[in-house]
Amino acid sequence: MSSIFGLFHEDLVLVYVEWVDTIGDTDNGWKSEEDAEEFFERDDNIVRETGFIYAEDKDYLYLVGKYMPAADNNLTAHRTKLPKKWILKRIEFKYKPTIKIPKRERKM
Repeated sequence: MSSIFGLFHEDLVLVYVEWVDTIGDTDNGWKSEEDAEEFFERDDNIVRETGFIYAEDKDYLYLVGKYMPAADNNLTAHRTKLPKKWILKRIEFKYKPTIKIPKRERKM
């Protein structure tokens, strides 16, 4: 698994995704069939997210919302491991860094 990771400044791809999130009912009391059907018909669980593609395999898209490159250690924040089956829409954008960071040895 570790071989798919390795975000490098010159390789960044910015992506916009729309994906279906799960919904849980916070009211676990008894409900009528009508109430249950109303809950299951909800469609307010579409998430819209942007981020940098950190890695990708056949099942998941790994996103980071923030990325801070450095010569010795890259830092990330706002990480999402997203099952590809949940993705409804995906648009990729090429990112051109404004500052060149010295290349370091890639460890895979």
